[in-house]
Amino acid sequence: MRVVPLALALTLLTPLAALARPTGPRGVCQSDAGADLAVCQGTLPSCALCHQGPPDLNLYGARVFEALAQDDGYDFDNFEARVGDAVAAANADDSDGDGLSNLEELLLGTLPGDVNSAFTAPLAPSGDANAFYAVAGRDPRFAFRRVHTIFCGQPPEFDAITAFAALDEAEQGLALHDTLDGCLQSTFWQDFALHRLADARIRPLESIGFDGLIPLADYHWDYRLFSHIFSDDHDLRDLLLADYHVDESGDVVTGIVPFPSGAPLETGGQPLPPERRAGMITSQWFLMNHTMFSALPRTTAAQAYRAYLGMDIAKGEGIHPVDNEPRDVDGKGVTEAACAVCHSTLDPLSYAFSPYNGIGRLRPGSVSRIELTGTFDAARVPWGTEGQLLGTDIPDLRTWAEHAVTTDAFRRNLGSMLWRLAFARPPAPDERTEFDALWRGLPDDGFSANRALHRLIDTNAFQVP
Repeated sequence: MRVVPLALALTLLTPLAALARPTGPRGVCQSDAGADLAVCQGTLPSCALCHQGPPDLNLYGARVFEALAQDDGYDFDNFEARVGDAVAAANADDSDGDGLSNLEELLLGTLPGDVNSAFTAPLAPSGDANAFYAVAGRDPRFAFRRVHTIFCGQPPEFDAITAFAALDEAEQGLALHDTLDGCLQSTFWQDFALHRLADARIRPLESIGFDGLIPLADYHWDYRLFSHIFSDDHDLRDLLLADYHVDESGDVVTGIVPFPSGAPLETGGQPLPPERRAGMITSQWFLMNHTMFSALPRTTAAQAYRAYLGMDIAKGEGIHPVDNEPRDVDGKGVTEAACAVCHSTLDPLSYAFSPYNGIGRLRPGSVSRIELTGTFDAARVPWGTEGQLLGTDIPDLRTWAEHAVTTDAFRRNLGSMLWRLAFARPPAPDERTEFDALWRGLPDDGFSANRALHRLIDTNAFQVP
């Protein structure tokens, strides 16, 4: 383990703004090996790569900091241009002493500053971090049982296993995919597995749902739309692009959905016209639940970024700062040093959500009827056309969604969702190559979840016990 010089160690105890640079993650991916690093595949490194918590550095961050300081003292005016070289200078070291070099951990997707994150099995003889392990051998019967259990919700019966085992290799391959097709049409898949995948993105709360004590919106619309998009060969990009809804019969409906007759708070419908819709992030529930009364809907944007681009700003993920931000347009004090790092990304993400009402207002002359919840009002705030998402100017929320679905971050997040459905965990380091192939292949699948899952069950990760 490299020993940090005393002068540097003392410096690290000082809360320098230079130690929490929002451009750091971007600089890591601009290093010589950046294109191959796991943390740069469809995403940006988390601040946790170098920091225990800004501005405190971990062991790896201290080594990178040391390399930055060697040539020009502690002048960080050219930080972003030099951080890639500093990362390269630290590649051969083993900062956390876990037996893997910093570069090997960056290639694998583990943290070179955290000994507990290492995948400690030896690398393949070639030294290629993507060539981890020799394949132990596929077992079609194992894969058959796994398909049944995961996608149909129960293991196959003995007779089905016996019949499958009696098939030749080619017939077993066809039977495996036929079984998956059947499972993807099952009630378990449509009404349970996909709903559990949707939970963290919809965040239902029964007490304020349509049948709750204080009904503010109906999240059943969200679940129906989510399951529809993940079914058959529907386009997963509609998670952010859908300008339609799905009713209780499973039929697609367009236009404004009126509030049910007698709804006390004008909830339960979908009040946005199609041209103002952006899939899951413009449902009445999503806007009500996250925007609420906010002028600048930071929580709404953060949830959209987390749920559909796979990056949680609260964890230092997806930091992509915008020049001259944050401007603190609503006077919340976000220009303070402790806040500005994240808000330089979050606030520009949020501007496009500003014209959408969260919880509405009491109708004039009424003490019980709320109107406007989840509606569009261009005059609501002045910042709606000034946003930015991952380096692209965003004049409105529809553009936000249209740009988001073109990004590697969106595709990678879809791949992660499908992977977690199959394995109930993120991909292991030795599965990275197959995971990357899964999400990168989505355009060739027509962004169909079903087609992608057929590719997934053919992987070694799925078929090798």
